[in-house]
Amino acid sequence: MEVASTPEREAAVTISGLHPDLLKHILHLLDGAALAAIGSTATEFRDASGDQMLWRRLVNESWPATSETELHRLIASTPGGFRAFYADSCPLVSADSVLPAPEGPQPSPVDLVSIVDVRHRGRIIFSKVLYGVPLPESGEDPQRVEDWFLDSPFRIDALDTKDDPPVISVAGGDCTGDEVRRRLAEDVQMSWIVLDLTRGRAVNLTSWTPLEVERYWYSDLEYQIKFGTVLPLERECIYCAVSVRCGGCEEGELKVREIAMTMEDVEGRNLLGRESMDIFGRALGSVRRKGEEVLKRKYAEFLRTRSENKERKAKRDKRIDMACVLSG
Repeated sequence: MEVASTPEREAAVTISGLHPDLLKHILHLLDGAALAAIGSTATEFRDASGDQMLWRRLVNESWPATSETELHRLIASTPGGFRAFYADSCPLVSADSVLPAPEGPQPSPVDLVSIVDVRHRGRIIFSKVLYGVPLPESGEDPQRVEDWFLDSPFRIDALDTKDDPPVISVAGGDCTGDEVRRRLAEDVQMSWIVLDLTRGRAVNLTSWTPLEVERYWYSDLEYQIKFGTVLPLERECIYCAVSVRCGGCEEGELKVREIAMTMEDVEGRNLLGRESMDIFGRALGSVRRKGEEVLKRKYAEFLRTRSENKERKAKRDKRIDMACVLSG
């Protein structure tokens, strides 16, 4: 009995006849989303799309800091290797899904790796890998130093005083005015991925494009480019604040002075290291979402709620002060 030919059968026959090297060349032309999608079609594509070298290339192209030799080894040793790393890091944490309870114990600061890349007009101007959360140099017992970190306001500085400061060129050489802010918002992109070596999971904690650009509070020639993400908890949202501060215009160039991450609640309080480690543990197992529209809407809501809370507190304090005056 002759089996009827179908487009699907003909496609399968055609694909199976491709030379493996040609098939691999085709897959090398795809981005991560297309590579993951095609892996669910024909068996040949599924097998070839699991090639770690393909995913390693995509990871290195997307986040150049991952080209560092030791980090390569660490990513390759995690469950799922480069493919799992890409799947964890490419989509953002969903800003409208409550973070789940952390799986297992709270991450340790020494087990977290920060992978930071900053681009200006598509060109990498800063790439760095930080192994462990930087702790102050001290002759004290390491456990006491870690305890100090956990009980202090959380902060990671990616740009060290020993690093050559990256520069951002300003069109026309004028470093003042709203046009500069607009240019910075359009031209600067960033990623800050945190990899937990214990779980072998990663999470990207910053928007690709700025959430806002504002003048730094003490100088008209200093700008703060705000990235990050909003992390919903059961009763409130936390803002993982990632910022690039630049200024000191010289010959039409702004020098990057600071690249840092902090955690803030809706009242503006900086979370402690211990609280932030809990947030990291939750974020590693969170729902991911492509696109930044929801994140930017949630960020605007976060700022609005913070402003309303601040206004209510000011009115309450004013009433208390008035009551004290009247009571003599």
